[in-house]
Amino acid sequence: MPVARTNQPAISEKLFANGKLTLRVEKYYDPDEQMLCYVIDRKDHRMDIGVGSWADIDQQGRLVFSSKGKLYVCTIKKYEIVLKELADFNGSKPSTLKAPACAQHW
Repeated sequence: MPVARTNQPAISEKLFANGKLTLRVEKYYDPDEQMLCYVIDRKDHRMDIGVGSWADIDQQGRLVFSSKGKLYVCTIKKYEIVLKELADFNGSKPSTLKAPACAQHW
């Protein structure tokens, strides 16, 4: 869970296609970059998704969320967010590549 936070987060909102729900992401920068993600309904009832690195509504209208190297799809059931893991990227490591000669000098 987050510890100390900046006083004023950057807040972004995205309305779901049905117009009934809004995805809200609060981005904090102190001590580290953190995003607090949740959904609110028209009556300002808040449903927490969690602290992660990204959340959005995809082209299929699904709520998607990433945290700690994992990608989730979220469903809403009775004012509760249920996460289903789509992928775990923690084992994925980029391979080391040698820079081309033209990129080795300024």
